[in-house]
Amino acid sequence: MQSLFELKGKRALITGSAQGIGSLLANGLGQYGASIIINDLTQ
Repeated sequence: MQSLFELKGKRALITGSAQGIGSLLANGLGQYGASIIINDLTQ
């Protein structure tokens, strides 16, 4: 049975991901197998 949160093979674009909620979201989605594309003003 596939996990409800299985994201393997999916991509996620997250803007504002250098800190705060965006950073937490990027880490969480990555843990479930998503390929993460991050974008922010700061490196």
